[in-house]
Amino acid sequence: MPPALTNALDAGIPVLCVDAGMQALNIALGGGSPVPVAGHSRPANGESSPVRHGIFMALGSKLAETIGGAGSVTASGDHTHGVTRALQAPGTLACAYALEDGVLEAIEVPGPGWVIGVQWRAQALDEQPSGFDNLFYALVGISSER
Repeated sequence: MPPALTNALDAGIPVLCVDAGMQALNIALGGGSPVPVAGHSRPANGESSPVRHGIFMALGSKLAETIGGAGSVTASGDHTHGVTRALQAPGTLACAYALEDGVLEAIEVPGPGWVIGVQWRAQALDEQPSGFDNLFYALVGISSER
């Protein structure tokens, strides 16, 4: 596990883990290692477009509050491994999941701190629904308050 992630969690520092970082967060919090998933990555035929799939975001989650909405959206992804509910870290909230197969797309730690992990492609925010960039603004804002 990356020491910086473990140290940040232990110190109560706000954390945003993106893409494979969400998988690392899940492991750091006591969950299982990600498993291969189908339909979440670019086809093997070399097509350059990311996969677009439906995601459900839970109302009342820190994720929904930060992004500014909940419910079903379409987002892009490009990951060959994912976290299922069976592998989800104890004490975390599955705040977003893929509609097609239930693979977790975001987890968070309930309570007063701010720890969120998202599976989607942050490096391609132009491919994501409006408001997903609010996660980065929120992390900066919350971190500057410390």
